[in-house]
Amino acid sequence: MTIPPEAQVILDEEQEILARVVESLKTQRSSTIQRVTMENKRAQQLTADMVGSKRAEDRVQLASDEAVSHALTEKGIGDVKVLDRLVEKPYFARLVVREEILVGPQSGQLKDFEYRVGVAANTDCRIIDWRKAPISKLYYEYKEGDEYEEEIQGRERLGTVKLRRQLDVDKSALRRISYNGGTLMRDKAGWRFSGRGGKDSAHSYGQLRDVLPLITADQFKTITEDATTAVLIQGIAGSGKTTVALHRLAWLLHPDNSSLLAEQCLVIALSRALKNFIQRSIDALEIRGIKVLTFEEWAALSVKALAPSFVEVSSSATGSTGSTGSTGSTEKTGAFMIRRPADKTPLSIDRVKRSMAMLRAFERTFETYQRQPDRPDKPDKAQAGGSFTGVGAAKTALEILRLTLENTKLILELDETQLLSKDLIQAAHIRLLRNIDENTLDKNDDALLIRFHQLRFGSVKLHTGESGLYNHLVVDEIQEFSPTELACIVSGVEDPTNLTLVGDVSQRTATGNSFPGWEKLRSTWNLGDSMSRFLSLTVSHRSTIEIMRLADFVQKRDVVTDGRHGRVPIWFHSRAEDKAIKAAIGWLTTAMEKYSGALTAVICRDSMEARHVLSLLEPTFGPAVRLGDEYSFSFQEGLVVTDVQQVKGIEFTNVMLWNPTSKNYPAGEQTRNSLYVAITRAEENLSIVTWGPPADGLPAVRSQLVRGFELDIEEDEAAALEARERRAANQG
Repeated sequence: MTIPPEAQVILDEEQEILARVVESLKTQRSSTIQRVTMENKRAQQLTADMVGSKRAEDRVQLASDEAVSHALTEKGIGDVKVLDRLVEKPYFARLVVREEILVGPQSGQLKDFEYRVGVAANTDCRIIDWRKAPISKLYYEYKEGDEYEEEIQGRERLGTVKLRRQLDVDKSALRRISYNGGTLMRDKAGWRFSGRGGKDSAHSYGQLRDVLPLITADQFKTITEDATTAVLIQGIAGSGKTTVALHRLAWLLHPDNSSLLAEQCLVIALSRALKNFIQRSIDALEIRGIKVLTFEEWAALSVKALAPSFVEVSSSATGSTGSTGSTGSTEKTGAFMIRRPADKTPLSIDRVKRSMAMLRAFERTFETYQRQPDRPDKPDKAQAGGSFTGVGAAKTALEILRLTLENTKLILELDETQLLSKDLIQAAHIRLLRNIDENTLDKNDDALLIRFHQLRFGSVKLHTGESGLYNHLVVDEIQEFSPTELACIVSGVEDPTNLTLVGDVSQRTATGNSFPGWEKLRSTWNLGDSMSRFLSLTVSHRSTIEIMRLADFVQKRDVVTDGRHGRVPIWFHSRAEDKAIKAAIGWLTTAMEKYSGALTAVICRDSMEARHVLSLLEPTFGPAVRLGDEYSFSFQEGLVVTDVQQVKGIEFTNVMLWNPTSKNYPAGEQTRNSLYVAITRAEENLSIVTWGPPADGLPAVRSQLVRGFELDIEEDEAAALEARERRAANQG
């Protein structure tokens, strides 16, 4: 595509500026390395002089000089690392403002100031750190041509945004330029131009999309909200809510913004796949020392310390499931395994134990138990101060859980949903007694054991191995957490305002889930308007608008109004399974050939179907296809077969939704949410294949939302046409 003359001028200008900046940074790096080398030699000489010195006063002076020299060396090494990062990606935006000089001999005159916005500052190249420099708010809160009047660092500034451009630089090379007139993008064929609203979807596979240059004024204000304010982020699929949360954490970790340290923070993810996805993104953001755990892994830290008899030490942390005999199985969490029952927890019991009523009843039962003067586990001095008490505390926790489930009247009185019954509570009680005999724990018991320790000792087990509370928690996919788990999260920080919670109620898919909703969450744990900031993200940066419109249809709503355009989703339907699978293999083959360096996903309803589909695809794709389950999920290029529960928060270039029939996806809110999640994992291309009655939430095969191919009808039409042609030939 021919680049317009105006766009070519902008491209040449930005490439020239970038080349100068990169050259300057490389020169700075070389000079810094020379200084570090010289200072290191000086430190070594001072050490030698100190060892050889005979006078005590000389040794004291030499020791002081040596300490300064070592400190300068360490600082220089840190400076080199920053310059290394800047050479790779110096900045992501360029801003030029024209300001009126308000004081001094030039008062009343207009002057242009240029800034480059990046993730680390460099004065020589006029690069400002978006987290630190107050001037960065001009980039985020104003558009090109806007006038502004702001007080920045105690000085009034009055001017106009003359130029505002979003840039993508990778390995010192310019890859994308977005400006008022359109977008310039570079691919394998060279540079190409698209009009206004054109967006480049390319990014590093296996990590979150870089939306930092695209952050809106409201999002920027939320990210840079006072460090003592909780931030709650609700956003549609692909809107960048997790990325905004991580940038909020990056902003907090800057020493100019708060005293928060990385080791005092934790990011909680829903699944191991999402955990790995987020960890890769954190590494890309250069946020050092942040730990990411699934909720089960976090809970297991406390379970291991509180109830060691329920875990087994493992020499491996691969995460596969193994047998422990007839009484149950072991689930690997970190370097040890929690003993689980052999059978799956019934949904009805999940509903009981994950309910708000169960949480409140458990807390009241604990309070009653604590008031007993002669209780057998009354803490002694050794148990004070939040120490873990092993088997004794575990027995007490399970005793309180047993007493809670025995009090069906109290649970029913506290049940606002009216979904619980005496029979369900009694069934949960019977299962608990059986599990205690077998020395196993249901997953829904984990949070209750954490909550017990919080109530008893006012602390949790931290990932550092100590007991205490976190200074900040970031929790993703919060809509999948129950009240018991939410209580653990809110009480896991020193103050509820030290939270960043991310989620989307339209993506709630977990069975037995009883997420109370955003407003209930805020009111229950005192996160009112003065204590928290609520942000709603409504533009998808991941999927094309065609994919998002189909997702909107599934959710029976019409909220998507903006986005980049792409291909309409394709749908292959047949009455015969073999025809549909043949079409699916053909589409997957084409997608993988066209996007050879990308990750393509086949999303199934559950893990059992995923394993079956893998066996169908292996003969064609061989080692290029693999299973993505709870314990093994690779983000390398190729084809991954997985299920809808594993892909929450993850994205793929190409997605095939495998046989979403009415049997696999029965009517209901959870089904709509599961379909919505599966559809919105696709960035560029979405395909659906079915050979049974389609799920009720989907549109007709032949509709404006999809390119439908009814394979049987087309085959019948082709056969009829061939028969007509034969008859015509015979008659002739």
